[in-house]
Amino acid sequence: MAVTQDQLREISQAYEKQIAQSFPGLLDHLPVASYVSQLEQRNPLLQYEQFPPSLLGNLLQMRARHGQNAVALFHKLGLCRLMANALESLEGDTLPETIRQHYRSWFERIVEDFDAQPETYYDLDRPLWPLRKDLGVSSRRSIPIGGAWVIETRSLAKGAMIRQAQAKSTTRFRSTFLRRFSRKDTCYVIHTVERNIREFNAEQMDLAYCNIARLLQRNDSVWGVFRSSWFLDPTLGEISPKMAFLSETPANHGAELYDGGPCSEDDIRKATSMSPERSHLYETGAYVPRNYFYFWPREAVIRAFGANQPALQAQNDISDSG
Repeated sequence: MAVTQDQLREISQAYEKQIAQSFPGLLDHLPVASYVSQLEQRNPLLQYEQFPPSLLGNLLQMRARHGQNAVALFHKLGLCRLMANALESLEGDTLPETIRQHYRSWFERIVEDFDAQPETYYDLDRPLWPLRKDLGVSSRRSIPIGGAWVIETRSLAKGAMIRQAQAKSTTRFRSTFLRRFSRKDTCYVIHTVERNIREFNAEQMDLAYCNIARLLQRNDSVWGVFRSSWFLDPTLGEISPKMAFLSETPANHGAELYDGGPCSEDDIRKATSMSPERSHLYETGAYVPRNYFYFWPREAVIRAFGANQPALQAQNDISDSG
C-alpha cells in the first residue's frame, strides 16, 4: 500500500523523539528544517546528487561526535520530511500519472528500507552512495521515469560542450550545434540507478523514453535529452549485443552521438567488472572503454515515443486518467 503524508508525519515524529532522547541537542545544532530546505533547493547548474558542502560538513561533524547511528536516524527523519513535502506538491502538479506512481513506489521502498537497510546504507562515505539518489527523488530534484533510470533538469555548461564538440566534429556539426543549442540550454539528463539494475533492459528503457516524451510535451522550455556514458560507445554493442539498444535506439530516432574521449578509471572499472569478456578484451588491448554523449532534440523524442506511439503508451499507462 502506498505511503501517505500522515504515515510519514507519524514516522517523522517517532524519529525526532528517538533522536532527542538518544542525542540531546543534536536537532538544535542542525535543525532538520535546514537539512530539508537545503536539499529542496533546485540549482539547474548543479547535478542533483551534489550535496551542499556546508550540510555535508555538518553531517560529518555529527558522525564524528555522535556516531553513524545518529547520522542514519537524522537522514531517515529528513527523508520523511522531504517525502511528505513531495507528496503534497505532487497533488497539484501536472505530471503524468505514470510519473506520480513512480514517485509513490520509490517512497514506499525508502520507508521499507528504514528497517531493512543497515546503518551503513546511510554512510556518507559509501561508494556510489545510493542515498544520494533517494534524496534526489525525495526532494524532487530528480524525476523517476521507470526502469533503472531517473532524470534531472539541467542547464549544461555549454561552453565546455561546444569546445569538446568543435575538437571532435565536422564543420557542419559545429554550425548545427551552435545554432540549436545557443537558444536553449535546459535539458533532461538521464542517470542510471544502480540498485535497479535488474530493470536495465531495452523494454524498460523504451517505457522510460515514453515518460520523457510525456514530460517534454508538457514543458516546451526543455530542448531535449542529454546523456553521457561509457555504455553509449557503439563498439560496446558489438562486444555485448544486449547493451546495443543504449546507443542504437536514440541514434535511430534522431539523436546525435559523439565521441567524448577516454573514460575515467572509475568508468573503466565499471565497464570491465560487469563482463568477463570485456575484461579480457581490455586486458589484451582489444577493447578500450570510451565515453560517448548524445544530444536528442525534443521533437525527435516526442515523434518516436510520444502519444502517437499507442502500443508503447498502452504498456506504460497506469493511467493518465488517474
